[in-house]
Amino acid sequence: MSLIADSPGLWQRLLDICQISGGDPADQAELRNSIQPVLDATSPMLAAVEQLGWTTAVTGTGVKTVTTVPEGQRWLLLAYWLTHSGVFTFGDWRVRQDGSGLAVEVLGAADENAWVAPGPLIAKPGAYVQVHVDAFTSGGNITSVLQVVVIPTTEPLTIQ
Repeated sequence: MSLIADSPGLWQRLLDICQISGGDPADQAELRNSIQPVLDATSPMLAAVEQLGWTTAVTGTGVKTVTTVPEGQRWLLLAYWLTHSGVFTFGDWRVRQDGSGLAVEVLGAADENAWVAPGPLIAKPGAYVQVHVDAFTSGGNITSVLQVVVIPTTEPLTIQ
């Protein structure tokens, strides 16, 4: 029987993603008489997930740009979390690309907000993440964490 995956690390990520448990990952014969998930081993979905974080000062209402996707990268957006100090409320957070909204989530007045991507969502170089502050009493900071898979633009993109 040929090896399903050459790298033990890749094999373990496949087991984790597909929620297969038990047995020895090195003993690939265990899968012979079972349903075998098929994933492209070069897929960005198997890449390491990164937590990127920023702090943005708030001095009034309006749209605050948190960050921009750097040249040479695409981001597979997975989740976003933000909290704040100061007395103000969020209207929404958004990812804008090519002049239009790629993702928009209404946040409301909570002190902490989270969002999970509904499916593969790719932000191209130059896309930017923004937070809209719609009510303001006193200044503070927005702390943002974006969970992404960074995909160099030199790699082909084949997410289905």
